[in-house]
Amino acid sequence: MSGLGVNIQKTSMFCQGIDSATLDRIHALFNLKASSLPIRYLGLPLSSKKLSVGDCDPLIVQIKQKLDSWNNRLLSLAGRLSLLSSVISGIIGFWTSAFILPLKVIKRINSLSSSFLWHGKTGNSSGAKVAWRDLSYPKSEGGLGLRDIASWNNACALKLIWMLFFRADSIWVAWIRNRYLSSSFWALNDKNYAYSWMFRKILKLRSKAIQFLSIKVRNGDSTLFWWDPWTPFGSLFTYLGEDGPSRLGIPLNATVVWSGTGWNLPPARTERQVALHSFLLTIGCSNSNDVSLWSVNGRASKSFLLKEVWNETRCKKPEIPWASLLWHKAGLARHQITTWLFLLNRNPTMDRMSSWGFEMEGTCLLCGANRETRDHLFFECPFSAFVWERLMIQLDLCIVPMSWMNLLYWLQVASLDNTLRLAVLQGWQGAVYEIWREHNRRLHDGVTLSQGKVFRIIISFVMDKCRALALRFFKWRFDSSKVVSF
Repeated sequence: MSGLGVNIQKTSMFCQGIDSATLDRIHALFNLKASSLPIRYLGLPLSSKKLSVGDCDPLIVQIKQKLDSWNNRLLSLAGRLSLLSSVISGIIGFWTSAFILPLKVIKRINSLSSSFLWHGKTGNSSGAKVAWRDLSYPKSEGGLGLRDIASWNNACALKLIWMLFFRADSIWVAWIRNRYLSSSFWALNDKNYAYSWMFRKILKLRSKAIQFLSIKVRNGDSTLFWWDPWTPFGSLFTYLGEDGPSRLGIPLNATVVWSGTGWNLPPARTERQVALHSFLLTIGCSNSNDVSLWSVNGRASKSFLLKEVWNETRCKKPEIPWASLLWHKAGLARHQITTWLFLLNRNPTMDRMSSWGFEMEGTCLLCGANRETRDHLFFECPFSAFVWERLMIQLDLCIVPMSWMNLLYWLQVASLDNTLRLAVLQGWQGAVYEIWREHNRRLHDGVTLSQGKVFRIIISFVMDKCRALALRFFKWRFDSSKVVSF
């Protein structure tokens, strides 16, 4: 025995369907006071009813308090993104692992996060440079690697379905099986209001779970022919339609029973029936019990891998060709975020501000001669062209494109060794960042730096990052004693 005992003062009793006389006897025996739901346990609400928006107020308050506490920290956009992807994501993950959050709660969290990311404070959800739904994609697909809460929540809920088939020792699984699973899990009606709200939500996720879960038929005694996913076509009731049982003459609740002499099915009359017959000819049965299998992306798994399941069930975009140019180990976060915005052409250059209705001359603030656009700033403008050329000379690269689109293509196809490639990419992102800073200094502060000063700032960043990564300079000539002066 451990010697531990129950602290009666900190223990409550929760009962359902018990008359007052029985409740009094239990209280007399154990000296436990009766309590009622909802309560909070480990910071989460426990309730016997549907999770409401009000039940999630502690989550909203906690997130807002965190965001408000960072308002005066003078964080950059990259710094705010880091906090959202770590601290706030962790708080949300704790709740989504336990509940299916209401959509209103998810929208409120997204609104608070968007306001903090773009404005550094809560309460101002307008004016975002990029829509929040576009941020919630992996970096390889053009996003910032933030997780979409709704799809992550669904992936967490899929674990409950996984538990029903692979965690028979769970008390929750035993209760669900006794309460609801008198027939096949796949045959249950998700609109049956005799089921709890949470269980109906789980049932609605069967269409997502069926891509991972399959049944290997052996004797077929425990597998329902029409409902269980024992074929590559999923539920045969869905695959062959509502008239499938009458067309094949097989009862709706029939099991897949192996007689030892072959499959007893009528002749196929549709293409889908032909496909089913062809599949049945490829499998054999035995006298052992049927087995449930869980596989992700074609690989069988004995455990539930949340990240892999989420990646298979979330909405996806085509991968973008410039992702590897932007996200690499030599980059600085603030340089990468600024370059990402320019790759999407979402920063407020003069041409964009004019298109929004602002009364702007539209002339480039760096050269004062041409119309300011993204493509002009990088690197068709004489000011930025001078800085970019000097950077490439410092790397012993003399013939490098100056136009934005041609430069992006060259960065993807240029034959450079890995070390030199990292130096070029870091120099490119540093140039984009510092040239844009110089633009904003002239616009907002009335301060002007020379081309040489901007160049030396970029070189300083590159050299510091190289030292941090312990990279050898080779022919980069980023030694401060060899930096070209002008």
